[in-house]
Amino acid sequence: SEYLDSVGAAAGQLGRLVDNLVDLSRLDLDAVQPPPEPVDVISVTAEAISALRPIADERGARIELSAPGQLPHVRGRTEAAFQIVINLLDNALKYTPTGTAVDVELTATHEDEVQITIRDRGPGLPAEGREQLFELFTRGPESPHVNSKGFGIGLHIVKAWTDSLGGTVSADNHPEGGARFVCRLPVWHSEEPRA
Repeated sequence: SEYLDSVGAAAGQLGRLVDNLVDLSRLDLDAVQPPPEPVDVISVTAEAISALRPIADERGARIELSAPGQLPHVRGRTEAAFQIVINLLDNALKYTPTGTAVDVELTATHEDEVQITIRDRGPGLPAEGREQLFELFTRGPESPHVNSKGFGIGLHIVKAWTDSLGGTVSADNHPEGGARFVCRLPVWHSEEPRA
């Protein structure tokens, strides 16, 4: 059972890499995107957490979600929102020490946006070069907790999809330690035409 869980987690990672490469090609080619639709960020985030739970379990980490009972839908595409959340979570898990949690917080802002905040409890981000983390093939510092090197694609995908949906993403350090990524996506208004 343990070996099967490990194989499943590795297969999931490989699948996410393939998804990112497909997204990268699509975004770089400026492929025509389907029109926006109302997206339920709570259910998308829950799905991403469920997909990454085997990796979290394997690393002895937890993913803890804090969200109100209801949030306004965001203007976007479900697939894009899922890729944003799963890549941010996957990145956080790489820096999370065993026995600690990755915190995921969903909130509505006063600026007519929904905010997704993901915080790990790793060493945090260096003072310089935080904006470069979102550039293609740029990797952050090596994780002291996981012997896994990324390809520098995931955070670029996050930024590209966030930009395409009219949102913003930023990275800083949490006051109590660890890195914190904040993604804001605009709220869907009911008068907008549906896809």
